Amino acid sequence: AVVSTQSTGAPANGLVEPEGEVEIGTTVFYNCEDDFYVKGEATAECQEDGTLSSIPTCQPITEVQFTPLTAKKNKRNRVNLRCTIEDKSFNNKANVAFNYINEDGSIGALISNKPKYSLKQGKITYTVGGVNVLGKPETVLCAGVTADGSKKAIAVITIT
Repeated sequence: AVVSTQSTGAPANGLVEPEGEVEIGTTVFYNCEDDFYVKGEATAECQEDGTLSSIPTCQPITEVQFTPLTAKKNKRNRVNLRCTIEDKSFNNKANVAFNYINEDGSIGALISNKPKYSLKQGKITYTVGGVNVLGKPETVLCAGVTADGSKKAIAVITIT
């Protein structure tokens, strides 16, 4: 009877934990290097016949662009931050966040990682409304990743 599986099957550009031989019934976990995403199941089980239930692949993440929309301050130093995209794989399950960009170009404080999602006339818009920008940096990063991790997008918004 088979008592173990050789989990040597880390996908190209990926990792598997634990590595080496594992006992029947053990779950192994797959991860991908930066700029790659797991296509397929991120876990597998060592089966009775000594094989793994599945081995995913690591695919390159596609970079696309959000379009930043004008962010004009009102008299109370509040602004609506918006970025749009026509790529339908960015849906209401995508992970999108707005952060300030510090003067040195580094990513600053989080404004929101739960923007409002809308789809109108083929355009997807992510919005954070009524943000008080008094004394804050004048540029904002809108960055997102699709729910399956296959695409990422960014845009820089300048507050005027």
